[in-house]
Amino acid sequence: MAEPTNNPGNIEDGGQAGRTGATYGDGRFPVFDSPQMGVRAMFRDLRTKMDRHEGDVSKIINQYAPRSENPATYEQYVLDKVGSTVTENNLDDLVRAMVRFENEPKIAESYLSRPDIFEEGMRLSRIDLPSDASLEDARRMAEPEEDTGTLLSRLNESIRGLLDSGDDSRKLAPEDQAQFADLMSRLSQQGK
Repeated sequence: MAEPTNNPGNIEDGGQAGRTGATYGDGRFPVFDSPQMGVRAMFRDLRTKMDRHEGDVSKIINQYAPRSENPATYEQYVLDKVGSTVTENNLDDLVRAMVRFENEPKIAESYLSRPDIFEEGMRLSRIDLPSDASLEDARRMAEPEEDTGTLLSRLNESIRGLLDSGDDSRKLAPEDQAQFADLMSRLSQQGK
């Protein structure tokens, strides 16, 4: 059931980023715009539960998949795969185990065997996104910004190229060149 919904953990609707507006399971579960955003939602949900329950896997599973709605074997299955405690270092193991329990093997592997899906979902789970963000929005927001030093270096190279060009109309007067060099030096020192 999770494959066409892009919701590998059958996460309940909680205003997560990547939702399409469609739902399944009597409206309880959102459909995500991509497998990556479904994996991201699962990581974020489990990270919250991990923090709330201080990594106690039994408590996490009992909140995530209450015994009143799920087989008793769920908790034991995950404990066998992960152990009794989860941290940020093995959160991906918890997610993998739960995806395997929540889905038929073929569907689970469609998420877990593709690093482009699983790893990107995990990476995107580390950033806060507005609830209306799509996968493309998330990718743009996750791009690292260049630091000031790198930006200044690129600017300096571009301007040096102009200064060194054979086009006299684009050259700075020698006194302006000296001022520019001094300014770039001072900006470089501030950017470090």
